Amino acid sequence: QNNLVERAEYRDVNGVTLVQPTNDSSLDRDILQKLPDHVQTDMILGYTTLKYTQSNSVCFVYRGRVIGIGAGQQNRVDCIRIAGEKAKQWLLRHELDQDIELTLISDAFLPFCDNVEVANEYNVKYILQPGGSVRDAEIEDACKKFSIKMILSNQRVFTH
Repeated sequence: QNNLVERAEYRDVNGVTLVQPTNDSSLDRDILQKLPDHVQTDMILGYTTLKYTQSNSVCFVYRGRVIGIGAGQQNRVDCIRIAGEKAKQWLLRHELDQDIELTLISDAFLPFCDNVEVANEYNVKYILQPGGSVRDAEIEDACKKFSIKMILSNQRVFTH
């Protein structure tokens, strides 16, 4: 009967208390089976990173390293651009090969195709996102257009 209290997080903001379930989600590797092992690892790392990052965030992952985070923005395109620029700077310092395939993870669904278009500008080849947008089919079509493999986790990562 006291389980709710034990499994909840409380945040006080200006005299208002927000109570939400503890985010104990994890990414099921079964949904990633058709991907190369290194991409599976990158998606799990990115998912776990976003679980502990401010909500409304994306991250870029490359070979087991989070190399760019765009956090707390009002729209996903800005998140992707911020994370993409950080990733680009990291790659310029650490990687001579510029033909690099990046993995993008989003803590919530991608609402519009421009998210995929911007991700493509940074050579994203894999996307993990929860899905759930009324435009999921359009997002999938945009991914196909740019040869980006998208996986839907069916669970958003962020909390408020």
